[in-house]
Amino acid sequence: MFKGWTIFEKLFLILGTISAFVLTFLFKGTWIDLGYTLLYFWTALLLAKGKYACYIIGIISTFFYAYVSYSNSYYGEVIIAMCCTLPLMIIGLINWLKHQDNTNTVIIKEITKKELLLVLLSQVVMFAGYYYLLKIFNTNNLLVSTFSIVASIIATYLTARRSEYGFIGFIINDIILITLWSIPVISGNCNLIPVLLCPVLLLINDIYGVYNWRRIKNKQKIGAI
Repeated sequence: MFKGWTIFEKLFLILGTISAFVLTFLFKGTWIDLGYTLLYFWTALLLAKGKYACYIIGIISTFFYAYVSYSNSYYGEVIIAMCCTLPLMIIGLINWLKHQDNTNTVIIKEITKKELLLVLLSQVVMFAGYYYLLKIFNTNNLLVSTFSIVASIIATYLTARRSEYGFIGFIINDIILITLWSIPVISGNCNLIPVLLCPVLLLINDIYGVYNWRRIKNKQKIGAI
């Protein structure tokens, strides 16, 4: 399973997993919180490596995240998870399975400027719709949740399309999520520290993902010559 993993990837996997268990124990987090953190972390790391298994684990993690978000009145995150992330992950899994190289790594695609522009413009147009929908549900931290929806949809779509630009979207979304989950932690809900750990790990992972996907793409270009 770990064939071809770098020392950094192995250490990051081990340390991230241990950190999730330790923080859950120290701050009396729930098993649901731990499950969400671990599954999303493993999903992100496999995504950075370009392995389709990221979608299989990711589909499961979506349900965990929806439950954690609903429990904390982050209804925008529930909508992201069930109405946007889940369908895009299913589409992404199908697309990735159809485009594998001889190392079972996804073949990275050059997305056109036109498609990228259309994706960005579509979410600018939809921003107001997301905002008022979340307002109807009385969502906590409304503006931050709305930005989270936009960043998450763009990032998930682009990675499902096999574009390295998806990681830029994920980095932006990680920063938003760190802000989102820091608010209840700062307010005294220390049980959510394991949940806050997840976007911190994801931020490190997605910065690495930008580097690794460019490396994979260059290798695939050389192999195609």
